[in-house]
Amino acid sequence: MSTRHALLRTGLALGLTASSPVLADALHPKMDAQFFLDAGAYAPSVRTVLRVDGSEGIGTELSLEDDLAFEDSPILPTLLLNLRLGERWRIEAEYLPMLRDQKVVYDGDPLDVGDITIPTGASVAGHFGSDTYRLSAGYSLLKTPRSELGAVLGVHATEFDLRLAATLVDTSVDERDVLLPLPTMGLYGNHALSPKWLLSGRVDLFSMDYRQYTGHLLNASASLDYQFARHLSLGVGFRRANLRLEVDETVDPFSKEFSGRFHYTYSGPTLAVSLMF
Repeated sequence: MSTRHALLRTGLALGLTASSPVLADALHPKMDAQFFLDAGAYAPSVRTVLRVDGSEGIGTELSLEDDLAFEDSPILPTLLLNLRLGERWRIEAEYLPMLRDQKVVYDGDPLDVGDITIPTGASVAGHFGSDTYRLSAGYSLLKTPRSELGAVLGVHATEFDLRLAATLVDTSVDERDVLLPLPTMGLYGNHALSPKWLLSGRVDLFSMDYRQYTGHLLNASASLDYQFARHLSLGVGFRRANLRLEVDETVDPFSKEFSGRFHYTYSGPTLAVSLMF
């Protein structure tokens, strides 16, 4: 066989390889899944700083973790559902609960929280629960077999439940239950490193200054998934959220649900199993 014929055969073989299904299969199944459900665990470092104003005036700013010894490294469950609508549209829903309880003898300076005062030496029973819900719709501006980049609009809602009971001689109780729905916009991206490995990221942002509300939200996450079975993958990642909100009820006397300041941050590693179809 001549050298020329050998080169032609080699070129033909390379061309057939490049157009074969092997290349088309070089994407992670999550890139093309019509449905996937992520269930996992989140181990964040949490910081909660708040000020609850009462009928008598402005309250004391306090840290639940530093002043009242609330747990600052909980293990939390996570749940996320993603549905693809056609080639480029997607809908995503997420739920993240956090529940913490604490009993402590308070030894700092007196604290004014809502309509109660926590004096030095008081026994404090505290409860702080937060349920975070995220619902969004996204559109992939860029979509190839291996990469995807899109924009997303959604709602990020966090419900806070704070209860404090302080006992020295008598027992004083303050309870607040607030739902904070915030519209968000952001970006998401995916890149298949191979048929088994997928790199993903997302960021959501919101900022407002309207009437009695001043706030800001940042929610960012990144993960690396490994497909270990036909419909299952395991992902490890990192997530950070930062929520600040200040409500001044003197601006709107009809807003009595909550007045004060709230700064809530959590960041840490994530681990999740994905079920894909």
